[in-house]
Amino acid sequence: MSTIRKPWNPAEFHYWYEQQNPQVKAKAWADLSSTEEKRYREWHLFENFYRAIGLDVAPSSVSVCEPPMPDVCCSLEGRVQYFELGEVVMQKVARDASMAQRTGASHGGAVSTSGPLLELFRKKCLKLYRTNGTPLHLLLYFNVGHQYPMGAATLASVLLPGEFEDSQFTSVFVYNDWDKQELDRLVRSEST
Repeated sequence: MSTIRKPWNPAEFHYWYEQQNPQVKAKAWADLSSTEEKRYREWHLFENFYRAIGLDVAPSSVSVCEPPMPDVCCSLEGRVQYFELGEVVMQKVARDASMAQRTGASHGGAVSTSGPLLELFRKKCLKLYRTNGTPLHLLLYFNVGHQYPMGAATLASVLLPGEFEDSQFTSVFVYNDWDKQELDRLVRSEST
């Protein structure tokens, strides 16, 4: 007799997981498949994001989707909306952080993240997301090695004219998950 397995839900896992002791948490995390871990990380990041910046998202509406759909679907201001997520990572900094963690060495220094931010934006714009006319937003976030832009540079300041307007995205958010703060936001004008 086979057992029917209930579909895995990141929100349900999170609320259960948070109530467990460290040993149970470690085992539960080790038992996640790579797909479940990815879905959980996306769900958790999105939860942090919309709560931190005060978006009117119905918490129970947040679901993680499978390609070719965007990463997250939710009810935003009472309307179904999609979000595509992208982690901005400078590969060298991520490698250095990983090596420092393994060896106990220190690492750091000033870096420019505008190149990786722009590269990721353009990469996401090359994809075609199935939304059936539902608004699509792009969430570019920093989460590895405390990487985030310094200074007054914005995404708009590094884009070529028309790049955002020609994209599939209604808006683009740049978010620092370490400090739980929005760094930048581009919103398509109504006339575009």
